Amino acid sequence: MSNRGKRNLFIAALLATSPAISPATRAASTVSLDFNSGSGTSLAATGFPKAFNLQTTNDPDTGVTPFVVGNGALSINTLPGDIYGDYENDPDPAKNIFYSPIDPLGRTTIDSKVNVSGLNVNYHGGGIIMGTDLDHYLRIGVINNTFAGGVAIEAIRENEDLWPNATPPGPGGDIVPRDVPGIATSPQINAIDVYLRLVRDGNAGRAFYSLDGTTYTQIADFTFDSVAIDQSNPAGGNTVENTAEHPAGLKVGLYAFGGPIGSAPATFAFDYFNAVSVDIAWKNNASGSWSTDANWNGGVPNALEATANFGTIITSAKTVTVDSPQTVGTINFNSANSYTIDGTSTISVNTATATNKGGINVLLGNHTISAPVNLVKDTIINVTPSGSTLTLSNLNSGSTLTITKAGAGTAQLNNVRAQGLTINEGAVKIASNGTSTGTSRLSSLNIAGGAAPTAKLDLTNNYLVVPYSGTSPLSTLNAQIDAAHNNGGWNGQGITSSLASVAGGRAVGIAEASDLGTTSFGGQSFTGSAVLIRFTIAADANLDGKVNTTDFNQLAGNFGGPGRWFKGDFNYDGTVDSADFNILTGTFGQSLPAAASLGSIVPEPGVISVLGLTVLITQRRHRNQAIIR
Repeated sequence: MSNRGKRNLFIAALLATSPAISPATRAASTVSLDFNSGSGTSLAATGFPKAFNLQTTNDPDTGVTPFVVGNGALSINTLPGDIYGDYENDPDPAKNIFYSPIDPLGRTTIDSKVNVSGLNVNYHGGGIIMGTDLDHYLRIGVINNTFAGGVAIEAIRENEDLWPNATPPGPGGDIVPRDVPGIATSPQINAIDVYLRLVRDGNAGRAFYSLDGTTYTQIADFTFDSVAIDQSNPAGGNTVENTAEHPAGLKVGLYAFGGPIGSAPATFAFDYFNAVSVDIAWKNNASGSWSTDANWNGGVPNALEATANFGTIITSAKTVTVDSPQTVGTINFNSANSYTIDGTSTISVNTATATNKGGINVLLGNHTISAPVNLVKDTIINVTPSGSTLTLSNLNSGSTLTITKAGAGTAQLNNVRAQGLTINEGAVKIASNGTSTGTSRLSSLNIAGGAAPTAKLDLTNNYLVVPYSGTSPLSTLNAQIDAAHNNGGWNGQGITSSLASVAGGRAVGIAEASDLGTTSFGGQSFTGSAVLIRFTIAADANLDGKVNTTDFNQLAGNFGGPGRWFKGDFNYDGTVDSADFNILTGTFGQSLPAAASLGSIVPEPGVISVLGLTVLITQRRHRNQAIIR
């Protein structure tokens, strides 16, 4: 098969569309040029609508023709002028960088083949480029670099907004190069064919090359982060060029640049140029494997900041199997029919920079990810509809990360172990478990109040450990449980359990680790201070899952005074009184079954009678009154 035939198959695969496009995805944007339809030395002959520093007449310093279209190729000669400019001081002098605008959808892929000849002068080069202007781009090409073994493949990301302190002139951290040396010797005697590819997912880019058009190698397995794709995107500010001649927005194209005046030119003859920008989406009304390219519009989402869309194409519940490790920045569900993402391989939610958050979003429906999900960066889980549930049954997150819950729906997790959890709206529900695998651990917990009455953390039958240093969060967490308790209704915002009820004698208890004299809770070990919370029997003051004389002694010792759960305030009204005593008598002698399962509360054998409790508390009350007198 010819090179153009291979290229056309590649284009067709990228452009393959399903019968229905999800509302979460947009129509593809494409640029496809084969340089067969034009000839000559005009911009129109190239098929590109624009060029930076266009030069159509012979170069006055060298007499070289800048470019020519003919014989099915766009041949660009390396005229003097470096794309870097005078170390990032505008204007950039590189000539004839041809480009077309393209919509910056979820993934943009550029593909081209170039024949390189006469590349014998240091730092001459050419290739493909995407970006917004000559100070914000990602490119890959062939370059002569005597420091990299002669003719080399070079990939570079430049973003002037990443100058140290964002203050020109550079150079600085804004230029990230990677070279593959020794592609050909210098001086170059024989022309070589090189196939070039750039792939952008979100703000992360990858660069590939091939010498045979079949096997592509990623440059240093390196992700070129902070790719600027529009005027509002750069890391350091809105410094993207935005003029009538070169309006802001993502551009894709071809380039060649040279060195000092008088140096011999090299020629870069581009056989074709193709660019496709798509929103990656599951495209079959069927179950299937994640890693199968044919199952996706735009190719498999497996890259930093890649977005995987699961939309309305399915007409009944389907399963997508994660059959090999995958990386994405965002997962979107938008279907009334349910998707289940299963498998034993891990999905890593990761982004190019620490400031970019990962995302798992439900716009419509109820969906499940049972495959392992590893949160590598801070992540927002957004379940928008109030009646929708996203179930993540194998979530893993780093202890330094934060998770934010947005949307009125429910995110059901196996546990949440992270630096922090913020619930702005809706519920985070920990799946019923009761063992150590269901225990959550958070250094900070923030639950919205006021205008977000649905915001809650539902522990069901599980434990929560909140380690801290400095000021204890006990009073704040106690207030969140009190709000959820809502005078016995267990229907308010805050920290709750959907299994808690006054009539059933089940509640959410809280204590300082120092109250209990422990450094382990729910299977989680810790050092230093911690607040401990769990679903338990109402009046279980010491959170051991049973109500006995130990709990009575806590209540009796604090009876008639201010208190909190550990001291006997079992109805969260701030006082230890007869109402709390009545709760204790109602559950006295009972214990949770093994692993805090959903079975019935069972009685503890050989405990003191309720009548005996009444006598004891009466004696304690009289003793306290005598002391007061």
